[in-house]
Amino acid sequence: MKRNPERELSKQRYIDSGGKISTKENAALAGVTESRIRTWKSKDKWDEALKSTPPKKSPPKKRGGQKSNNNAAGHGAPPKNKNAETHGAYNKVELEDLPPAAQKSIEDITLDAKANMLRVLRALWVKEADLQGRIAKLKEAGPAALYIEREIEMLVPAAKDDSPGAKSKKGGGMVTAMKTIIRAAAFDLITKLEAELDKTHGRIVKLSDTISAYERDTERLALDRKRHEFAKQKATGEYNINVETGEIVDEVEEDETRDTPLV
Repeated sequence: MKRNPERELSKQRYIDSGGKISTKENAALAGVTESRIRTWKSKDKWDEALKSTPPKKSPPKKRGGQKSNNNAAGHGAPPKNKNAETHGAYNKVELEDLPPAAQKSIEDITLDAKANMLRVLRALWVKEADLQGRIAKLKEAGPAALYIEREIEMLVPAAKDDSPGAKSKKGGGMVTAMKTIIRAAAFDLITKLEAELDKTHGRIVKLSDTISAYERDTERLALDRKRHEFAKQKATGEYNINVETGEIVDEVEEDETRDTPLV
């Protein structure tokens, strides 16, 4: 029987890796089973060959592109390149990186505390309405209906003889070995959505109370300023009189100027 060429290649991969390549990975690269790799390893005495092979010494690398490296020939990575991004949790994000709607929402933010709280409250109302709509649709379908909750894929390195129609994944050389679809009953989804609805409604109530308290504090502060201004006028004996109504003006002008005559 003709000797499988992958047998020697698998052995060499094991030696080149210093014995660190896993049986599973080696088997995937060779396109054989893990038990076949273990058999080859035992019969061909890979570990003895590894011990008798001197470790390879790699020349020290300089920072930047190495000699004969043409990866960036003619062009480099564009500004704000995200090639090295993984999950993006620590990215520096600029306003122009966001979708237009998100940019507009942020640009509308002012130093007006009440206006900002109302913006957040409106967003919570939208979320509450969306959750209520989703729950209503699930209840219409009935508790026995099943829905796809999430999909889980197991990726493995692509074998050399992998068929052209194999489903390649991001990063190259990876194929889907198994896909698991997790389904949930309508009742389970409704339970989760209702929990989120309760949480959202609680935030709405709390924020509404905060806005009401802010308004009361603002009114109280305005009243205190009026009392202070009236007390100051009473102490000096000089009153600001509205010439049209004849009433005492006890409000503090923003520019602290008096447009009404003193009496």
